[in-house]
Amino acid sequence: MTRSLAPMATGLMLAALLPLSAAAEPLRGVAPAGFSLYPAQYQPAASATFRLPPGVPNLPVSWEGVPLDPAMSPEAWAPMETGPTIRGEFEPGRWRITAHVPGEVTFSAIVTLAPGQMADITLPVTAEPEPQTGFDAGSACQTAVCPVAVDGLAVTLRQGWWMEPPAWTSATVGAHPLDFPRVDFHGPGGASLHLNPHQWLMANGPCQETAAGQLCQWLDASSATAEAADAMAPTLRLIDRAPPRK
Repeated sequence: MTRSLAPMATGLMLAALLPLSAAAEPLRGVAPAGFSLYPAQYQPAASATFRLPPGVPNLPVSWEGVPLDPAMSPEAWAPMETGPTIRGEFEPGRWRITAHVPGEVTFSAIVTLAPGQMADITLPVTAEPEPQTGFDAGSACQTAVCPVAVDGLAVTLRQGWWMEPPAWTSATVGAHPLDFPRVDFHGPGGASLHLNPHQWLMANGPCQETAAGQLCQWLDASSATAEAADAMAPTLRLIDRAPPRK
């Protein structure tokens, strides 16, 4: 029996009519029936939005992404855009996403992006400048963040913020020693935050628990002050105090 060649001829004619770009570009989405070569080419791209933590100043940011799975394309992701938030389209798989901020601060995370996923990810800090141990009261942080370690307290200040020396005695008669220091923080435009303030009332404003005690802000504090509080609170901790000088 002679098999008809009409279906084959029709298929060849359709392929010839396709634009070259359509024939050469890998299809995305659903693979044609019966086609099993290079299945990764038929996965929809992953969409992801990456953010820096709250309180990071809006400074130029250098973003990069490196694919980690052996089967993935080796091409890195290097967008031209800068800023604390960025969005991109990615080949599905594991990526190391890194953001470099002026002041020797690095934010990085290894993420797994699934086909068709729309992810929203905040990167943690992975490297900061060495903490300042020489305390200069009234000197504001000039870079994106400024780690400070002084008199039993460690904190990472945000740009434009400065702190008064920690006070380890009570503000009452007798100056009793405290388990947690009192510290006033000052920011741009007269903003302020207060660590373990004396006789603070709930009506004054909200406080949040930190490893170094209560960090409080006034009830009418601006949103920028609240963001600074959220960014600084996780960095507050007690450290060993230097012995008093004789």
